[in-house]
Amino acid sequence: MVPITIVRNENFVAPILKFLSSLRLGIVLIALIAIACIAGSIIGADAHMGIDFGREYIFHTTWFLGLMGLLLVNLVLCSWEKSYIALTLRQKKNTIATPAFYEASQHSATITPAPDAELVDQELRRFYSVTHRKGAAWYSQRGLLGRCGATIIHIGLLWTMTAGFYRILADDLGFGVFDSTIVLPEAESHATYFTRIDRLKGSTSDNLRQRQMPFTLRNLDFRADYHPNSSVARYYSTLIELRDGDHTQIAEVNMTNPLKYKGFKVTQNSFSDSDRIIRGHYRVTDMESGAAVELDASPGDPVRVLLPKSQNLFFQIDHFGPNGTFQILDLAAKNVIATGAVQSEILPPRQGDNSPSPMAALEQELATSKYALLPAALFPNFRIDESGQPTTSDDKFDNPATLIMFFKNGKSNGAQWAFLRPEAQSIAGQVHPEMAVQFVEYRMREGATGTGGLMDYEIKLLVSQKDPATTLGEFWVKPGSLLELKEVSPSLLDSPLVSDVTTTSASETELTTATQQDGGASSSAAATGGENARYRVTYLGTVKGNVSFLGFMKDPSVLWLYTGSIIILIGAMMAFLIPYRETWAFLDEKSGALLLATRVRGTSPPAHREFDRLVHRMAALADSQKVT
Repeated sequence: MVPITIVRNENFVAPILKFLSSLRLGIVLIALIAIACIAGSIIGADAHMGIDFGREYIFHTTWFLGLMGLLLVNLVLCSWEKSYIALTLRQKKNTIATPAFYEASQHSATITPAPDAELVDQELRRFYSVTHRKGAAWYSQRGLLGRCGATIIHIGLLWTMTAGFYRILADDLGFGVFDSTIVLPEAESHATYFTRIDRLKGSTSDNLRQRQMPFTLRNLDFRADYHPNSSVARYYSTLIELRDGDHTQIAEVNMTNPLKYKGFKVTQNSFSDSDRIIRGHYRVTDMESGAAVELDASPGDPVRVLLPKSQNLFFQIDHFGPNGTFQILDLAAKNVIATGAVQSEILPPRQGDNSPSPMAALEQELATSKYALLPAALFPNFRIDESGQPTTSDDKFDNPATLIMFFKNGKSNGAQWAFLRPEAQSIAGQVHPEMAVQFVEYRMREGATGTGGLMDYEIKLLVSQKDPATTLGEFWVKPGSLLELKEVSPSLLDSPLVSDVTTTSASETELTTATQQDGGASSSAAATGGENARYRVTYLGTVKGNVSFLGFMKDPSVLWLYTGSIIILIGAMMAFLIPYRETWAFLDEKSGALLLATRVRGTSPPAHREFDRLVHRMAALADSQKVT
C-alpha cells in the first residue's frame, strides 16, 4: 500500500486577514452602521425619548462600537493594500516591446520614420515624472500623487473614526464635558456646573452632580425680546464676565453666539425670571439725539447700552436707588465716557412719547399725595450677598424684611428698613428722622392664587410719627402699593424734605437696593454736568431679575474631527485633480516606426491632450531629423 501523506496548513492568519480586508465585509459593515444611525436618529427625534435614549440604546452600545471597530480594522487593512500599490508605483518598470499591444490600445500613435532613440528618451523624460528604459522600449508615468489620493482619503477616514471613538470614551469616562448646565442668576458669580448622573432621568436634585469649572462666570445682565402680545421670547441673551486669574473678558452669549475659551464652550440654553432677584430699573437718555433706552442693572455690573449710533457703550451704577451715581463706559477703549448722578425727581413724560411709563401709576397717585409710604419690596429671608447688596436666601420666611420708601408732597422723602424680628430691627434701627415703622406680621392676600410669588403677600405695618410723637395706626399693605398717611401733623408737611437736610450714609444708601417692579421709587431731575450733560439717567424703580441656564461643554475630539475632514478633502482633491497616466513607447526596427500608447486613470481630457502634444513633438523631431 502506498503511504498517504497529509499536509495540514497551520497558518490561519492569512484567511482571517483576507476576510477582514475584503470589500464585501466593508460594504456590509457600512450598511449595518447606516441602519443603526437611522434608528438612533429616529429615537433621538422622538418627543417621548430624545437624544439621550438614542445614545444609550444605539450610539454608545457595545454592539455599535463593535461594528465601528470592525469597520476601522477593515479600513486599515484595505488602506495598507492600496497604499502599498500606490507607494511602489514609482518602481514599476512595465516596458512593452510588442507591436500588438500598441495596435490594441485605444489612444495610440505611430510615427514614421522614427526619431533617434536618444531624442525619444529626452522628450519622454521632459513630459513625465518617471521614465524607465529597456533597450528600445520605454515606460513613463505622471500624476503619482493622484494615485495617493485614495490612500490619503483612507487615512482621513481612519483619523475621523478614531476621533469619534475618542469622543465616545471622553463622554463615558469623563475626559470631556458634555450635557452640562450652569445655573447663573443675574448679578451673581459661579464657578460650578451640573451634570446628570443618569441621562435617562430628569434634572432633579438627586440626579445632579456638581463639578468645578476652571474659571468663574458672572451674569452681568440678561435681555429678552418677546413676540408682540406674547410671553414667548424670540431672542434672549446673557452678558457674561469671565474671570480666569488675571484674565478678564466680557461676552454676550445668545442662541447663535456661544462663548469659547480654552476649548470650553458656553451656550445660551434657556432662562426663567425669579422673585428673589431684584434689579434696578433705569432709563438712559442721549440728550443729543433724544433717543432713550430702558434697562435694568445691579451695582458694579456693566450693562450694554443699546442706543442708536452708539457702539460698545456700557452703563454702570454704584448702588441702587435714586441717590446713586452712574458711569457710561467704552469697555473696548477702556474709557469713561460720562459720569453723573441718577435723577431723584419724577420727570413728566417726554413730549410726543406715547409709551406707558412704569412710574405712571405712582406719579398719578403722588400728584395729590401729602405724606405716603411705599413698601418697595418684601424679602422673606433677608441677607447681604458677597457684593454687599441685600437679597433673600430663599422663599422661607425666616427673616422677613421690607424696604419702606417715604414721599412728602409728591417727592422722595427718605427710606428705612423694617424687620419682623426685633433683634434684626434693633441692628437696623429707625433711621428715618420723621417716621418709625414696625413690621408686625405678614399673610397671604385674600383672593391670591399662589402663582404671584411674593406679590401674593401683604404685610401689616405699625406707623408712628416721631415729632410730635403720634401713633398713626396699623395698616395692611401690599408691597409695591402706596399708602397715604392722613393723620400726619401739618407742621411735618411744611418742613424740608429729608433728602434736603440729611446726608445718607454709605450703609444706608446700600440698603436702598430693594424693590419690585410695581414698587416705586423717585427719579431725579439733573444728571452730572447740569443741563448740558450728554446722558441723563432716570431711576424707574425695580424689576424682577432672571436666571440664565447656560450649556457648558468641552469636546476634546472637535479638533481631531475637523483635521480628519480636512485630510479627506485633501485626498479627494488630489484624486480628482491629479490624474494618473501611463505612457509606453517602442522603436520597432522592422518597420522603422516609433509606436506610442497611453492609458489615463479616469477621464481626463487634459491628460490626453498632453499625450497629443508629445506625439506632435516626436513627429517634429522626426521631420527635423529627416531634413538633416
